[in-house]
Amino acid sequence: MMVIVHDRVLFQYGEISLNSKVASVRKSILSMLYGPYVTSGKADLNKTVKELGLEDNQIFLPIEEKARLIDLLTARSGIYLPSGNKSLDAFEPRRGSVPPNTTWAYNNWDFNAAGVAFEKLTGKNIYDALESDLARPLGFQDFNREIQKNSCASVDTSGVCHVSFDARYGSAWTADASSR
Repeated sequence: MMVIVHDRVLFQYGEISLNSKVASVRKSILSMLYGPYVTSGKADLNKTVKELGLEDNQIFLPIEEKARLIDLLTARSGIYLPSGNKSLDAFEPRRGSVPPNTTWAYNNWDFNAAGVAFEKLTGKNIYDALESDLARPLGFQDFNREIQKNSCASVDTSGVCHVSFDARYGSAWTADASSR
């Protein structure tokens, strides 16, 4: 843990240089990566999974084809395909029972698919974008591109899973938000 104020470390506890699986925070990181590409028009949040050319081992049902990128990023796609996490998958509604953008369900498949969509829309590997768009500009001290990997992805989708996360990101994000 670190407390950083005005780029100065005020408090540090524990081994901060250890790499760890980021799991749930990967969704926030992915959303942050999308920001500049949405602003520039390169990523359209209203494109459907069909328009994005996303696929899985199981063919989408007609109702699922209407799910948009924004629905994937907000866990409201209504696409309940296996995500690789059986304990989460067990709580999802039955496929085809929920229209997109009507029900929130914590669904790793959505975030994994949003990672694939990111790469298709930007033409960038997600970890290269993480390095060029966040880690380098924000001065992450411990970021190491060589160890980044998609180890939590299902067969046909990918997402940010392992990141050398750096407390300076939180500092930069807070400073940026407070200046608005």
